[in-house]
This record gives sequence, structure tokens and C-alpha cells, in this order.
Amino acid sequence: MEKGHIARDCPRKQIRETIRAMSAEERAEFKRDIEAAFSEGPTPEEENEDFVPRSERHAVPAGYTQCFTT
Repeated sequence: MEKGHIARDCPRKQIRETIRAMSAEERAEFKRDIEAAFSEGPTPEEENEDFVPRSERHAVPAGYTQCFTT
């Protein structure tokens, strides 16, 4: 099996069939690769210093009053 873009190029059913057809060693390696891919690098919050959590995006900053225009 070619490493790389399995999820992007294949529908879910084909992905499942491909994984089932792997040997136990191949599955273990595949799992390690997936886990490593998701654990690498900074999170989007860490990359963007100006990141504001969704829950706070529309909050009024301290010291300001909220006003609406009509």
C-alpha cells in the first residue's frame, strides 16, 4: 500500500477494507503514523497569537460599553 493520502483519495468503505486487509504489523505502523500526524506541531491557537475563542468573539472588552446602531 502506498503511504500518504489514503483518506483524501478513498471513500470510507474502501479505507476500512484497506485497513482490514493489512497485517497486524502494518496496522500498528499505520496507527502510529496517524497518531504522530495528529500530535505534531502547534495547535491553531498556538500558531495565532491573536486567536480569540469562539465563546469570547462577541464579548465586549472590559472598559467598553456595547452599543448598537440602527
